[in-house]
Amino acid sequence: MLAADDTGGRSGEDLLTGYGIDVIVMGSFDPVSGSAYYLPAALADPQQTEWKLVYRDAHELIYMRRPPPALQPLNPLDGLEGIEEQCSFFVNQGVPACTKGMIDIFTRIGDQARARKWQDIRQNAHVE
Repeated sequence: MLAADDTGGRSGEDLLTGYGIDVIVMGSFDPVSGSAYYLPAALADPQQTEWKLVYRDAHELIYMRRPPPALQPLNPLDGLEGIEEQCSFFVNQGVPACTKGMIDIFTRIGDQARARKWQDIRQNAHVE
């Protein structure tokens, strides 16, 4: 089950089911503030089995609840690589605010090596 939001509201899964959502197309950050959207990280959790990652690139991730048989899902952990790819795109465009979100995501999931990597990128991009 996807985690509840920080305010103790309904879980992400409750919201998606309640609204009948079967496909999610989304980026991973607010490009201005650099705040992370936590849904992609939650969907990358291998214990989460309902949603399948079917596409990722430097701009978006696409998840489907029930992909058609001809569409081979990607490894769920590829979602984390997709999040990194999106932030790398922003950093290369001179908009490194997303590094803040990367550090937060990887710190929250306990991936200290990736959190340090993004701290270094943030520092080298001279972001306060």
